[in-house]
Amino acid sequence: MTRSKITILAVSLLVLFSCSKTDPIPDPTPCPIPPTKLQILTQKTWQVDEIHRNVSGVNSKYIKGGVNTTGANYDVWRLTFNANGTGTHVYTNGVSYPTTWNFTGTDQQNMVLTSNGQTLNFNMVEINETYFYATSPVNNILESFRLKQVP
Repeated sequence: MTRSKITILAVSLLVLFSCSKTDPIPDPTPCPIPPTKLQILTQKTWQVDEIHRNVSGVNSKYIKGGVNTTGANYDVWRLTFNANGTGTHVYTNGVSYPTTWNFTGTDQQNMVLTSNGQTLNFNMVEINETYFYATSPVNNILESFRLKQVP
């Protein structure tokens, strides 16, 4: 064999045996499954962050840590939802009452909550990991509110 053929053979063998088998490509990390509305709703207690009210044509509002023209103490108002359809409602007077609740449609945009003998219909319900939004007509009162989770 000629010197050049021996050199080519040696280099080829060196390249062939110096290559290592590559590791297989790892499976991608699966994306986390976002929590459902029910999971978000039931994981913590909710408090009023902002509420706009219309009582017989007169508007008022409450903004936590700011203005309150409603005449009610929304600082103490709380709702707790349990996955079994029960919960608690702390009213503006600070008294806690047991509740029952349920979504009234498969889209989970309407809810009925009963507490202290009063039935509240929450419409246009939107729940995310930061806020709970809804509008509720009660007698001559229309309330549109935003709740946030108590830390």
